[in-house]
Amino acid sequence: MTERVNTAQLRRQATGDVQPEHMMLRAAANELDELRTAAAWQPMHTAPKDGHSIIIHDVGQGIVVVSWNHDRCGWEWGHDPNEPLFSDAVGWKPLPLLPVSAS
Repeated sequence: MTERVNTAQLRRQATGDVQPEHMMLRAAANELDELRTAAAWQPMHTAPKDGHSIIIHDVGQGIVVVSWNHDRCGWEWGHDPNEPLFSDAVGWKPLPLLPVSAS
């Protein structure tokens, strides 16, 4: 199991003289915080309504990939007007980056 990095501890270790190692520790701690925030479930009121697909956690359906439909004013899966909209979403995440293929 991977040990969770304590970013506050990294910052404390990086105080004092501004040595290259300290700057790298601070940068690593900041990047870890940003990655943790990006990986966390976000409140639905912050979800982008620009048509891009996102992952939602819907109480009735579970984890679903959806996008906002401006015409129907709701989150939909696919573009079938006969499909129901998702209305019980409690959080969202951006889609992960696609893997980079080895060439």
